[in-house]
Amino acid sequence: MRGAGSMDSKTDEFVAEIRNFNRFYTNFIGLVNRHILQSPYSLAEVRVLLEIDTAGKCTARDLTGKLDIDPGYLSRMLSRFVKNGLVEGSVSPSDGRAKILSLTDKGRDTFRQISSESSRQVASILGELPEKDWLRLVSSMRSIRSILSKGEDKNITIRTHRIGDLGYITYRHAVLYQEEYGLGPVFEEYLLEGLLAFSRSERPGTIWIAEDGDQIVGSIAIAGIDSETAQLRWFLIEPEYRGRWRPSPMRRLWPLRLPRGSSLFPRRPPRSGWCCVRKCAPAFSQG
Repeated sequence: MRGAGSMDSKTDEFVAEIRNFNRFYTNFIGLVNRHILQSPYSLAEVRVLLEIDTAGKCTARDLTGKLDIDPGYLSRMLSRFVKNGLVEGSVSPSDGRAKILSLTDKGRDTFRQISSESSRQVASILGELPEKDWLRLVSSMRSIRSILSKGEDKNITIRTHRIGDLGYITYRHAVLYQEEYGLGPVFEEYLLEGLLAFSRSERPGTIWIAEDGDQIVGSIAIAGIDSETAQLRWFLIEPEYRGRWRPSPMRRLWPLRLPRGSSLFPRRPPRSGWCCVRKCAPAFSQG
């Protein structure tokens, strides 16, 4: 293991890229917050107003934990807010030593005005970019936040497949199965043939896609084989997302809804890429 102060050439390269991005983003965020710097309130003060507004009611301890801010600095800030009529406090019914903080009408109006100006500033920046770049920009921001929060900020949603998903499923399966199991072109051809047959088949079937924001992070499908058999296929979760959830969002698919009188599907998702399910109704649920 390398010492804490040592870095190899590969680490040096990544460190340089991150520092370059930090310098760029510092300048960018300065433009976004330019109106705040011209207002009577600092960026830190606006963050405190935001947290109080979001919470509705909170204590100074709540703010300290949420914002990782010095308690003494926060106390002086809150005193100023109270003096200016932006924040009011009442004694906590559960702890007489603590005060429940909330924004006054003036505080809410002040925060809304600052927030509105910030939104207009961001909209102005987006207006200078092609709309096709908006999604890529936001997706990249979500990826940075997700990686640096170590999975604690993931918002997983599940949808059915749409145009382009079959190609992406083939790509990710081929790459991951090569990296993890050493499978090569023959497996990729198998994937292509299976997905092509699925897309052309008249038998019922559905593919579900798991997404973190706009990034695909998993998939699973059920494909009809005959009137009594279905097959679970193309089950994949990206490595960094495995074991993140309790319960896993992929488990929301279980049990799948079947017409009355049909047999049950497995109680748990398959460990391997697919498995067969016997005696299914010929027209099992599409959702």
